[in-house]
Amino acid sequence: MAGLKGETLVRDLVGGKLTSFAKSYDIVAGKRKIEVKYSNLGSPVRGGPTRRWSWSKPLGYKDKGKDYDYLVLIGEKDDRFPDQYLDTTPYVCFFIARNDVEELMYKGKSIGGVIQLTTNFNKVGNRQSKMLLSHRVKLEAILALIEPALA
Repeated sequence: MAGLKGETLVRDLVGGKLTSFAKSYDIVAGKRKIEVKYSNLGSPVRGGPTRRWSWSKPLGYKDKGKDYDYLVLIGEKDDRFPDQYLDTTPYVCFFIARNDVEELMYKGKSIGGVIQLTTNFNKVGNRQSKMLLSHRVKLEAILALIEPALA
């Protein structure tokens, strides 16, 4: 259900159409194919203070089968860190060209890779997470980022 929430958000922003279940992308907008992944706040250690977002299988099962132009990652904001967000929506958003996705992933051993990020950006230390932060955008900016391709 969380995935559909993110897909609907992006569809409404770009004026696109949702695709059928199990398609290799979620939204078509003009000639562009968009994959959307949504993450609730997660706790890597039960009861611990650390929260993170985790977006699984951005390239599909066993890192195969996805065919899109852009990946949009959406996560619920962690209200403990309001100063690190770019807008006032309840979400953090990342916009990634398909060619950049693999270098942001942690490789999965059985079902596919994952993109993860701690919600406290001041604690980000690894290469993938630092690179992911460079793809952070305001949610409303997504349309402007794909608009040239829609013409």
